[in-house]
Amino acid sequence: MIELTGKRKIWVAAAVAVVALGLGARYFEFPSGSDMSGTIAPANRSVATQPGAVDMAAPTQAAVQPVPVAMTDDASRDASRDASRDASRDASRDAARDASRDAAKDASRDAARDASRDASRDAARDASRDAAKDAARDAARDASRDAAKDASRDAARDAARDASRDASRDAARDASPQ
Repeated sequence: MIELTGKRKIWVAAAVAVVALGLGARYFEFPSGSDMSGTIAPANRSVATQPGAVDMAAPTQAAVQPVPVAMTDDASRDASRDASRDASRDASRDAARDASRDAAKDASRDAARDASRDASRDAARDASRDAAKDAARDAARDASRDAAKDASRDAARDAARDASRDASRDAARDASPQ
């Protein structure tokens, strides 16, 4: 399991918050889909004169009616709301994607660093154990060889000394008159 440090906890919390805001904005339609500003007032009604045959022949510059301001305000408000909602959704999606990519990159880097550290520690422990085992085996072998060499040398010296002493004693006994 990867342990999160303080800085990483903050990045993960920020990413979760951005995703939650994006999903909340999408679920609750932020900003609101209906126009809630102002108070409700009675609609202005007007009765226009009906066009006659003369009016239909060729429209003049004066006959072109301008678009009512209320219609342009509604279109502007709708466009603004749609742009705001799209921007919020895009920002949320981009932030979530960036946060998940950064989190994956950080997790990958941390996992590689932890694996390297663990492998290094395990290798050092194994090398130390193997070196101690090899040193003990070499020491036992050398001690055994040295002991055998020393015993052989001591045995040869003792045998030579005993043989010399015995020969000397025998020679002295043979030389002495009986």
